[in-house]
Amino acid sequence: MENAYETGSDTAHVPLWWCNGPAERRVPYAVTAGALDHYFKLTQLYRERMFRGARTRPIFWSELAYRATIASRERFTLGSGEYPNVYVAHLTLAWLYDDGTFTQHTQGHRVVVLAPSGEVLAVDGDGSAVERVSISTHRGIGRHEQILK
Repeated sequence: MENAYETGSDTAHVPLWWCNGPAERRVPYAVTAGALDHYFKLTQLYRERMFRGARTRPIFWSELAYRATIASRERFTLGSGEYPNVYVAHLTLAWLYDDGTFTQHTQGHRVVVLAPSGEVLAVDGDGSAVERVSISTHRGIGRHEQILK
């Protein structure tokens, strides 16, 4: 509570789209408008160098990539289900940042099958986000800096 970390929908006051981590370290459970909005707002705050407003420490860089396509299909198979005359949306979201200690890359993917009326028939990919973390090349472990005034 002291750090204002959101641990669930009761403290975030929004439907959960993440499965782990606060602020910039969030790992998306599902690629949703909420997820995209969260990373977009962080990107805007970072661009303005408002790290305190983002409730994060300063970072060296961040990158947000979102891609969505939708196409009609005469027939589409997803898992054990087969869907005739549908629209299929593919959503991919990638979030990368370097905080000087680690470089984190998180990517989520979602497939949504829609009826021509807009009804959601099937969703796949939720809960399968990939997270890769490596050591930052900016500082490295054990680097010490001293600022003299």
